[in-house]
Amino acid sequence: GNQVGPHALALAADLKHRLGLSYRKITDFFEAHFGLSLCAGALVRAGQRLARFAQGTYQALTVILRASRVVYADETGWRIATRSAWLWVFTNDYVTVYVIREDRSQTVIRDILGPFFRGVLSSDCCASYDPIESDKQKCQGHLLKDLSAIEAVKSPTAARFSRQAAKIIQCAILLKRRHPSMSTRGYASACGQIEARMDRLLDKRYADPDNRRLANRMIKHRDHLFTFLYVEEVEPTNNAAERALRPAVIARKLSAGNRSPTGAQTHGIIASLAQTARQNGRDFIAAAKAVLCHRDPTYIAPVLPSLVSA
Repeated sequence: GNQVGPHALALAADLKHRLGLSYRKITDFFEAHFGLSLCAGALVRAGQRLARFAQGTYQALTVILRASRVVYADETGWRIATRSAWLWVFTNDYVTVYVIREDRSQTVIRDILGPFFRGVLSSDCCASYDPIESDKQKCQGHLLKDLSAIEAVKSPTAARFSRQAAKIIQCAILLKRRHPSMSTRGYASACGQIEARMDRLLDKRYADPDNRRLANRMIKHRDHLFTFLYVEEVEPTNNAAERALRPAVIARKLSAGNRSPTGAQTHGIIASLAQTARQNGRDFIAAAKAVLCHRDPTYIAPVLPSLVSA
């Protein structure tokens, strides 16, 4: 039989798990450009081998997340064979961890962040995040989008709530941007005014069912609307998680998910390494090659900046 080197296998993993190419297209690519005749099964087994030897790195990324000041989380639909599943992402400036489960409950969040996470968890208003015992930030981008949708179809009177709520949120986001140029007392006073305006707005009763539904959601998450004003590292939106999901969405369109739980686990591990390497300006192919050469599940691949790795 022929031996395919670690560089070729690392390149195949990059094409599959970062760029979303199918195994058939990857084998065609290798045949056309390198004269390497491969079968899809060989690449599947190579990917599983890479994921097995990358377990230590994947666990290290999870440990870093658990100690982080802020984690942005989101999830999107996935498929494992014929069954519905979810691809979750947990990310921040340095680390991204993907996990695929047939579960959209709090169990997945607890498995990744652990029982002692004390940072800020930023997410949308999905109920799965509610039981997590940590500070939270609810995505202001989602709220602004929902408020805009209501305003677009309501009469001027009925749209008053959505206009006022959106204005308060926009003022809070602007205040966050202005924070570095403000005095401590001035910033604290401005935050207090934002909080008071939102409290007064949510204290009213709304006859319109859409306004009432959205007001109730904001009341439910009232303590988590403006965390970003008080924690410097926290952004008002969950855009970081949504950006991290985009490669997965592309891969889903091209491959329709995974054929087995083993394939789902493999994709989660390799995609995590690839995205983390990209965030830190590291060469994923070189990192994957090192993992394959070391053949040691405890080896930590060079996908993080030295200051985080230390």
